[in-house]
Order: sequence, then structure tokens, then C-alpha cells
Amino acid sequence: MKIKRTVNPEAAGLIKDWGDLGAALGVKTNVMSWVLHERDNMQKKIRLGEREVYKSAGPLHFIQNRLICMLEPMFNKLEGTEGVIAYRKGVTATDVVKNVPHARVLVSCDIRHYYDNVTISHIENCLVQMGMQPLGARLVARYCVVKKGNRHTLQQGSPASPVMSNIVGYFYFDRPIKEWLANHKNVNCTYLRYCDNIALFIHNDPPEEFCLEFKAFVKLQLKAHGNFRTHKWNTITDRNPVMHQKFLGIIVNAEARAELDAVDSLRAALFNCLRNGFKNEAERYLTMKGVNLKRRFHGDSLYTENFKSYLRGHINYVNRVSGKQGSMLKKLFAAAEYMQDEDNPLISGPLNDACLCAVKRYRNYNESVNEYLEKIKLSAE
Repeated sequence: MKIKRTVNPEAAGLIKDWGDLGAALGVKTNVMSWVLHERDNMQKKIRLGEREVYKSAGPLHFIQNRLICMLEPMFNKLEGTEGVIAYRKGVTATDVVKNVPHARVLVSCDIRHYYDNVTISHIENCLVQMGMQPLGARLVARYCVVKKGNRHTLQQGSPASPVMSNIVGYFYFDRPIKEWLANHKNVNCTYLRYCDNIALFIHNDPPEEFCLEFKAFVKLQLKAHGNFRTHKWNTITDRNPVMHQKFLGIIVNAEARAELDAVDSLRAALFNCLRNGFKNEAERYLTMKGVNLKRRFHGDSLYTENFKSYLRGHINYVNRVSGKQGSMLKKLFAAAEYMQDEDNPLISGPLNDACLCAVKRYRNYNESVNEYLEKIKLSAE
């Protein structure tokens, strides 16, 4: 039987030193002190896509994981956190965004270099407001930051950084913004924040200059109380003839759907897989990403399967946003898999006219994936 240790969030208000924090987290006091002493040596800078993050070594990673068990329940008890949709159990950001009622106006922005500007003082202040003693708040904060020059900022890549970014964002962004919105009762709106992305969905016609006043307030609030800055501001009406209302890559004007560029890119890749095979398309994709295939140490089947998993993941994401777009891509993926079947008579040579016509019926939303695939199989006979 596996024993799972839990952390009592009520104990957070009693924490003053390593002994208290270690007892709350289930970690020995000498380990707590040693990890904090060696923290800088346990944080390794790595590249994750286009970002540089700091990976925690085993002991520090373990303590940061234990902190989640204490901090998440504390955050969930705060009032008015329903608009925070990033990194929360039971909350799927795409589902929340696509279910927001139609907006006459969407105002959105990003917080510039959010993690790099969350200092140890910000974390301390927020934890004290959540009921922790100052000494305990400072101690917890020291396990969640990375040293950059003379500053200690929130460690991007730490297991505890998602919940900590939600906590800091709640006190410095969400709560003051929602208090300001409460003074404008004639405006029917929905406020959402995904990490450093802020969106205000306005469901009725707002008063003149409201959007400009909202933008000015957010800029002033963030700069005055946390030295945060915003950029990429957009104010888009549902009548805009050129620009779509978009948040987190989801177009929400009338019916939620994924961005066409992303869908078209997947659709093109699936057509290539259908005609040339997953292996050839996987090689093309890896070469485009700068991978030297001549020096690879894995078999063809491994990276082909990984490429198929990559496609499935993106298709599932699109399907969550829009069932119509997801159905279209699922059909093409199923057709591509069928074309690679060794028993498939079409696997060698070009597609005949009947099969090509059947493949092109992937846009028929009234037809299931199985029905679509059966017609392709019949066309091969």
C-alpha cells in the first residue's frame, strides 16, 4: 500500500523557522537548511523551447513539490480566484475561454517579463497577506527564487512557481482590478488571467472612454505597486472587419475556434503524412527544427511514433477548442494511418480518383471519423 503524505495548510500561520517548515512539509530540518544553503548550486539554467528556465536538483525539487501541497489549498481558499485559469487542478483554460459569453469588446494585454519581475519581497508580502508570519513567509520565499545578479526573482522552472505566480498575480493584479471593475456596475464583463495574460470580456456596450480608463488604471496599478509593465494591448470589438477577438490562441468572436494558421499547418502536415508517410514527414519536421538526423541514436520507429504523438496532442487541443476543426483533423490523421497499413492496397502508387475524392470529404461535419474511414476503404476496392 502506498502512503501519501499530505500537508496541513492551517499550519502555515505557525511557521517561523526551518523546524516549523520542515515539520509542516514532512522534511527533516537538517535537509531543509542544507538545501537552502546550497540552493544556488541546485538550480541549473536550461533552454526550454525559446525560453531559459532553471531546473531544480533532486532535493530542492522535492521541497518545492512539497510546498505546492501547502500553497495550493491556501490559494484556493482566497475569494475571487475564479478568474485565474492557469495551472489549476480541475480547470482547463481552453474550456473556460470558449465558454465565456459573447463579448462586444475584448481588451487584452501581457505582463512583460512577469517571472523576472516577481521579487522575493513580492512573494513575502503576498504570503503574509495569506496569513503567514513574516519570518515564515521569508523562509518559504527563499526556496522559490533564483539569484540573478543582485536580485532574487521567482524561479521559472520550479515546481512551485505556477502556484506562486498565481498567488502574486492575485494580490497585485486580480484583486485591485476586480475592485476597480466593481465600481463600474453598468459594465457587464468577465475578467480572466492566464499567468501573465490578462483579458477583459465586455458583454454590453461600455461607456465611452471606459476601455481607455481601464488600460490607464491597469498600467498605473502594476507600475506603482509592483513595478510590473504591460505590453501587447489590444481592444477589439465584435464588429471589427479585420481583427478577430482572440485570447490564448482561441478566436472567440461568435463561435470559439483555434487560429487558422495553426489548423492549416496541422492539416498540411497530415496531408503530407497521408501521401508520403509519417516517417518522411517526421524527418522533414525534425530537419526543419535543426535536428541532425545523420547523428541520431534512435531507430526510425521511435521518432516516428514521437511525431505521431506530437500530432495527436495538437489535434486534441484543437478539438477541445472547436469540435468541427478537431473532427476535420481527426479524419485526416485516421486516413494517414490507414494509408501506412502494410495490408493497404493503396500504400504503393498514387491515389486513384475515387480515393482522392473520399479523402477530400474530411470537411463533412455530419460524418463521423469511422464513417469517413469506411468510405476511403471502399474507394480502394
